[in-house]
Amino acid sequence: MRETTEEERYQLAVEYMALTELYDRFLSSKRSRYDITEAFLYHPIQRRNSNFYDKQLLKDMGIAYKDIRDEIKSRPEWSVQRWIDEYYRMMNSE
Repeated sequence: MRETTEEERYQLAVEYMALTELYDRFLSSKRSRYDITEAFLYHPIQRRNSNFYDKQLLKDMGIAYKDIRDEIKSRPEWSVQRWIDEYYRMMNSE
């Protein structure tokens, strides 16, 4: 991957987290008991489809998870809904 700025890594992390969670919500109407905004994938086929989407998204974005991992882990207090809200905010400000 090419060298990215801190702002680009932030934007990529937000996009990745939001899109993967929105896809997981598409796969399942169940929610995590720890975070009611987070989709709960209980069936092996759902998890397989989610993992495939995850890998394909990273490939399409042209990044590896390790490139955005620190950005994601620096915000442990963020719920999945917060990632989604931030994604929509970023898309509306462009």
